[in-house]
Amino acid sequence: MAIKKELFFIAGMFDEKLPAMQDYDLWIRVCKIGGVKSDDKLNVRYTISRNKGVKRISSSGINQINAVNIILNKYKSDFISEKINLRNRKGRFYFYIAKSIRERSLYKSIKWIFKSFILSPSIKPIVLVFTTKPINF
Repeated sequence: MAIKKELFFIAGMFDEKLPAMQDYDLWIRVCKIGGVKSDDKLNVRYTISRNKGVKRISSSGINQINAVNIILNKYKSDFISEKINLRNRKGRFYFYIAKSIRERSLYKSIKWIFKSFILSPSIKPIVLVFTTKPINF
């Protein structure tokens, strides 16, 4: 996303109290303000560093799980008013957590793959079990 500097401040900047997903939280607030458009093009690719010396705030599954729960509670009424299925949304969050954890350990990701599939049935979590290389969905 690209936004004007003024909108960044109006939306309240990044919530530094969140343990992870500060960008996702910001984008929700920006969308609530309005005027968001899509050009339907892939302009930026998000990558996860495999450099073991780099510590990312979202590299901890625990941080992501805590952030998911905070965000779901924080915007519950917004999700409901927009007719977003909370169960499905949580399943999709769990999928991305599983995908992130899967980068390091299949064993540690199994619980999140299973939870993702139960909440939001899809082939994507199942594929994570059988892949050895990262997959971009």
